[in-house]
Order: sequence, then C-alpha cells, then structure tokens
Amino acid sequence: MAAPNAIRSTSLPASSGPRAHRSCSTCGSRKISPPITVCQAGHRRSRGTAAWLRAEGYPSEYLDGGFEVWCAAGLPLIDPAKLPARDAQGRTIWVTRSRPKIYRIACPWLIRRLLDPRAIILFVAPTEVIGASERQNASPFDIDDVFWSLREDLCTFDVMLAEFGLNIPASCV
Repeated sequence: MAAPNAIRSTSLPASSGPRAHRSCSTCGSRKISPPITVCQAGHRRSRGTAAWLRAEGYPSEYLDGGFEVWCAAGLPLIDPAKLPARDAQGRTIWVTRSRPKIYRIACPWLIRRLLDPRAIILFVAPTEVIGASERQNASPFDIDDVFWSLREDLCTFDVMLAEFGLNIPASCV
C-alpha cells in the first residue's frame, strides 16, 4: 500500500546521504509541488533526504511520524497493484476520448493528483481509444466495455475512487 501520489524511489541508498537527492533530478525542470519525503516512522531517512533536497535548492518537507502515522490516522492508501503497468520511464499511460467533458477532465485530475503525478493522459478520437490503448500499452477509461468506465450508478470518476479506496474520513476533512 502507498499514500496517494507517492513515487517510490527504490534507487536511494539504504542511508540518506549526499546522493539521495539525485533521484529527484527532474524536480527543477518542471513545476511540481515540493516533495514530501516519507519513511516508515518519520525519523532519520525522511528528515535526512528532505534536508539534502533543501541543501540542493529544492523545497522539501518530511511527514512527521512517517507512513505509520498516516496509516494510523486512517488516511487513504492505494494499492499500487491496481495501477496500470508503467512504461520505461515509470509512468502510467491512460487513454480516453477526445473533446473531454466533466468526467474526462475529473479523471485525469484524479490520476495526476492522487495516483501518478507523472502519468501520461492521451485524448484520441472515440473510435481510436481501444487501438491506441493496445499500441501504447495504455489503460482506457470512460468508454463502454472497459474496466475504468461507468458501473451501475457510478460515473467513471466514482469508479476510480471506489477501486482505489480513495475516501477520507469526515473527521479529517
């Protein structure tokens, strides 16, 4: 399980050190929110990595108490196994119909904000969605007869929320 919008870095050394910030080398090339480093209990690794990032000029914070506190608070977690396969750059790829309306705007927002900040969203002609998904190894959404689509009384956005378990207790809002 992972916190929403988490990017797991398996390339970091066992101890945070001067090289830890290098895995975030693209931080300066795009406008992104400052990273929040997280370790199991919110101690040396996340604090050390955040300190190195700040020393290199990247604004960064750490999650006090770490992943354990996040889980104990009942905050949302996603199962990374439910995400589509990643490409060579570690991004998920999604495809839907062009000329987006409400759900085809809300779903990419959800994907990029909570599931994969580096996700690629392709908008193609309605008749090309399935073909494009096969060619690009992408996950189609908001079209008939695919997993990420309308179900009973749920719109595609609500299906994604339910499948990924993205609900926040009222006490946390």
